[in-house]
Amino acid sequence: MYQVVLGNIPLPITPSKITTSYGGRNETIELIDGSQVNVIKSPSLTEISFEFMIPHQDYPFASMAGQAVGALSGMLPSAVGNLGTSAMRSAILHELERMMTAKKPFYLIVVRMNDQMTDVVVWNSYMKVTLEGYDVIEDADNGLDIMVSVKLKKYVPYGTAILSDDKKTISKEFIR
Repeated sequence: MYQVVLGNIPLPITPSKITTSYGGRNETIELIDGSQVNVIKSPSLTEISFEFMIPHQDYPFASMAGQAVGALSGMLPSAVGNLGTSAMRSAILHELERMMTAKKPFYLIVVRMNDQMTDVVVWNSYMKVTLEGYDVIEDADNGLDIMVSVKLKKYVPYGTAILSDDKKTISKEFIR
Protein backbone atom coordinates (compact mmCIF):
# COMPACT_ATOMS: atom_id res chain seq x y z
CA MET A 1 0.00 0.00 0.00
CA TYR A 2 1.26 3.44 -0.91
CA GLN A 3 0.37 6.93 0.20
CA VAL A 4 1.64 9.83 -1.90
CA VAL A 5 1.75 13.49 -0.92
CA LEU A 6 2.63 16.05 -3.58
CA GLY A 7 3.45 19.32 -1.78
CA ASN A 8 0.26 20.02 0.17
CA ILE A 9 -1.80 17.48 -1.77
CA PRO A 10 -2.37 14.00 -0.33
CA LEU A 11 -3.34 12.27 -3.56
CA PRO A 12 -6.93 10.99 -3.51
CA ILE A 13 -5.98 7.77 -5.29
CA THR A 14 -2.42 6.54 -5.25
CA PRO A 15 -0.80 6.25 -8.68
CA SER A 16 -0.55 2.71 -9.99
CA LYS A 17 2.94 3.43 -11.28
CA ILE A 18 5.65 5.97 -10.42
CA THR A 19 8.56 6.26 -12.85
CA THR A 20 11.86 7.61 -11.53
CA SER A 21 14.49 8.36 -14.16
CA TYR A 22 18.18 8.69 -13.37
CA GLY A 23 20.18 10.02 -16.27
CA GLY A 24 23.81 10.62 -16.99
CA ARG A 25 25.47 13.55 -18.70
CA ASN A 26 28.67 11.79 -19.68
CA GLU A 27 30.18 12.85 -22.97
CA THR A 28 32.02 10.73 -25.52
CA ILE A 29 34.80 12.52 -27.34
CA GLU A 30 36.99 11.42 -30.18
CA LEU A 31 40.76 11.73 -29.82
CA ILE A 32 43.20 12.70 -32.57
CA ASP A 33 44.14 9.06 -33.15
CA GLY A 34 40.49 8.19 -33.83
CA SER A 35 39.85 6.41 -30.55
CA GLN A 36 37.04 7.45 -28.22
CA VAL A 37 36.97 8.16 -24.49
CA ASN A 38 34.13 8.80 -22.11
CA VAL A 39 34.35 12.05 -20.13
CA ILE A 40 32.54 11.37 -16.86
CA LYS A 41 30.31 14.16 -15.58
CA SER A 42 27.89 14.52 -12.68
CA PRO A 43 24.54 12.80 -13.22
CA SER A 44 21.54 14.77 -14.41
CA LEU A 45 18.74 15.68 -12.04
CA THR A 46 16.36 12.85 -11.14
CA GLU A 47 13.02 13.03 -12.95
CA ILE A 48 9.78 11.57 -11.59
CA SER A 49 6.54 11.12 -13.50
CA PHE A 50 3.18 9.55 -12.73
CA GLU A 51 -0.54 9.81 -13.31
CA PHE A 52 -3.19 10.02 -10.62
CA MET A 53 -6.96 10.11 -10.64
CA ILE A 54 -9.19 12.80 -9.21
CA PRO A 55 -12.40 10.84 -8.65
CA HIS A 56 -15.88 12.16 -9.27
CA GLN A 57 -17.51 9.39 -7.29
CA ASP A 58 -16.86 7.58 -4.04
CA TYR A 59 -14.41 4.69 -4.41
CA PRO A 60 -13.55 2.45 -1.45
CA PHE A 61 -9.85 2.68 -2.29
CA ALA A 62 -9.88 6.52 -2.32
CA SER A 63 -9.47 6.89 1.42
CA MET A 64 -7.39 10.09 1.37
CA ALA A 65 -9.54 12.21 -0.94
CA GLY A 66 -11.38 13.99 1.86
CA GLN A 67 -8.07 14.77 3.52
CA ALA A 68 -6.74 16.22 0.25
CA VAL A 69 -9.55 18.73 -0.01
CA GLY A 70 -9.37 19.40 3.72
CA ALA A 71 -5.65 20.12 3.59
CA LEU A 72 -6.08 22.49 0.66
CA SER A 73 -9.15 24.32 1.91
CA GLY A 74 -8.27 24.40 5.62
CA MET A 75 -11.40 22.41 6.46
CA LEU A 76 -11.62 19.31 8.58
CA PRO A 77 -11.98 16.17 6.45
CA SER A 78 -15.38 15.46 8.01
CA ALA A 79 -16.63 18.86 6.85
CA VAL A 80 -15.56 18.36 3.26
CA GLY A 81 -18.36 16.10 2.15
CA ASN A 82 -18.25 13.15 -0.21
CA LEU A 83 -15.65 12.42 -2.86
CA GLY A 84 -17.96 13.44 -5.68
CA THR A 85 -17.74 17.15 -4.97
CA SER A 86 -16.31 19.47 -7.57
CA ALA A 87 -14.53 21.18 -4.66
CA MET A 88 -11.87 18.46 -4.61
CA ARG A 89 -11.21 18.76 -8.32
CA SER A 90 -11.01 22.53 -8.13
CA ALA A 91 -8.81 22.53 -5.03
CA ILE A 92 -6.30 20.04 -6.43
CA LEU A 93 -6.09 21.74 -9.84
CA HIS A 94 -5.75 25.14 -8.15
CA GLU A 95 -2.90 23.83 -5.97
CA LEU A 96 -1.11 22.39 -9.02
CA GLU A 97 -1.38 25.76 -10.77
CA ARG A 98 -0.01 27.47 -7.64
CA MET A 99 2.91 25.04 -7.54
CA MET A 100 3.76 25.86 -11.18
CA THR A 101 3.73 29.63 -10.65
CA ALA A 102 5.18 29.85 -7.11
CA LYS A 103 8.75 29.19 -8.32
CA LYS A 104 9.48 27.30 -5.11
CA PRO A 105 10.36 23.65 -4.54
CA PHE A 106 8.18 21.35 -2.45
CA TYR A 107 8.37 17.78 -1.17
CA LEU A 108 7.22 14.62 -2.88
CA ILE A 109 6.56 12.08 -0.14
CA VAL A 110 5.90 8.42 -0.85
CA VAL A 111 5.02 6.21 2.12
CA ARG A 112 5.15 2.47 1.52
CA MET A 113 3.40 0.15 3.96
CA ASN A 114 3.63 -3.59 4.35
CA ASP A 115 1.42 -6.02 2.39
CA GLN A 116 -0.89 -6.69 5.32
CA MET A 117 -2.21 -3.09 4.99
CA THR A 118 -1.25 -2.29 8.56
CA ASP A 119 0.46 0.90 9.59
CA VAL A 120 3.94 -0.62 9.51
CA VAL A 121 5.99 1.61 7.23
CA VAL A 122 8.41 -0.35 5.05
CA TRP A 123 10.15 2.49 3.21
CA ASN A 124 9.64 6.20 2.70
CA SER A 125 10.87 8.60 0.07
CA TYR A 126 11.20 12.32 0.67
CA MET A 127 12.50 14.34 -2.23
CA LYS A 128 12.50 18.09 -2.75
CA VAL A 129 11.16 18.62 -6.28
CA THR A 130 9.80 21.18 -8.71
CA LEU A 131 6.71 20.72 -10.85
CA GLU A 132 7.97 20.80 -14.44
CA GLY A 133 4.56 20.33 -16.00
CA TYR A 134 1.24 18.57 -15.75
CA ASP A 135 -1.55 17.46 -18.05
CA VAL A 136 -5.22 17.17 -17.17
CA ILE A 137 -6.72 14.25 -19.09
CA GLU A 138 -10.47 13.92 -19.55
CA ASP A 139 -11.43 10.66 -21.25
CA ALA A 140 -14.91 9.33 -21.90
CA ASP A 141 -13.68 5.89 -20.76
CA ASN A 142 -13.17 7.37 -17.26
CA GLY A 143 -16.63 8.89 -16.97
CA LEU A 144 -16.44 12.08 -14.92
CA ASP A 145 -13.18 11.03 -13.21
CA ILE A 146 -10.16 12.92 -14.50
CA MET A 147 -6.54 11.87 -14.71
CA VAL A 148 -3.62 14.19 -14.01
CA SER A 149 -0.17 13.39 -15.38
CA VAL A 150 2.68 15.18 -13.56
CA LYS A 151 6.36 15.63 -14.37
CA LEU A 152 8.69 16.46 -11.48
CA LYS A 153 12.40 17.15 -11.26
CA LYS A 154 14.62 16.84 -8.19
CA TYR A 155 15.54 20.21 -6.70
CA VAL A 156 19.09 20.78 -5.48
CA PRO A 157 19.70 24.03 -3.56
CA TYR A 158 22.45 26.17 -5.03
CA GLY A 159 24.17 29.42 -4.27
CA THR A 160 27.33 31.43 -4.42
CA ALA A 161 30.46 31.57 -2.30
CA ILE A 162 31.82 35.02 -1.57
CA LEU A 163 35.48 35.50 -0.67
CA SER A 164 36.19 38.48 1.58
CA ASP A 165 38.63 41.22 0.54
CA ASP A 166 41.25 39.85 2.94
CA LYS A 167 40.80 36.42 1.32
CA LYS A 168 40.37 34.79 4.75
CA THR A 169 36.60 34.47 5.01
CA ILE A 170 34.21 32.64 2.71
CA SER A 171 30.50 33.19 3.12
CA LYS A 172 27.94 31.14 1.28
CA GLU A 173 24.58 32.38 0.10
CA PHE A 174 22.17 29.61 -0.81
CA ILE A 175 18.98 29.93 -2.75
CA ARG A 176 16.45 27.60 -1.21
